[in-house]
Amino acid sequence: MKVCIVGGTGNVGVFLGEELLRFGHQVASFSRRREMVPVRIRDTRVRLWFGNISDKEALREFFDGEKPDTVVLATAPERHCPEKYLPGHINVFELCKECGIPRLIVCSNHMGLDAPDGRPMMEAKPPHFEWFVNIQKVYGEEARYLKEKEMDTGLDWLLVCPGLQCVPFGGYTGVFRVQEDRIIVADPDNPDWNTSRISYEDYISFLYKEITEPKHSHQYLTVSY
Repeated sequence: MKVCIVGGTGNVGVFLGEELLRFGHQVASFSRRREMVPVRIRDTRVRLWFGNISDKEALREFFDGEKPDTVVLATAPERHCPEKYLPGHINVFELCKECGIPRLIVCSNHMGLDAPDGRPMMEAKPPHFEWFVNIQKVYGEEARYLKEKEMDTGLDWLLVCPGLQCVPFGGYTGVFRVQEDRIIVADPDNPDWNTSRISYEDYISFLYKEITEPKHSHQYLTVSY
């Protein structure tokens, strides 16, 4: 199958692209950071496109040119302009519908989830720095947008985020929990945020399965040990 990764030079995009190629799938990457390609994407089988998600026509050209089975949206908000994150993502949502793309998986963040006691994570574990608030709050805004605006539009979407800690090179175990809307910790009655964790390998393996053998739709999921 063919997968387009928007944000293909980021950590998730690179790891996921390698996994897809390893199993014989086709991968195309859309990235705003051309200079990162030589150090991040070394497999010449990846088809490279460049642009910004704020440029809807550049995205349209990408999707029309590749005609993917699945789009994976793996971008992060920019520190100096986090307000552009959701409008850019909405461009992707709209184009997936317009271009007839069967499935969209959005790689999100735990700060859009609820804590074990039901409070938003933004309240239960607020960012340490005031400037970080505007960056972290976009994940909850995106989840609310999808649940309010994109439940009955024909867009087959899935939001997926790792635990609070996503550990590079932590190894593949294949053993983790999946939960909707609420962060996973070892003891929900006495939450220790350090227990909300997963390796990149296991996180990527879950994304891979949802691409190749979809089981969830229209949900905000988190995966953790």
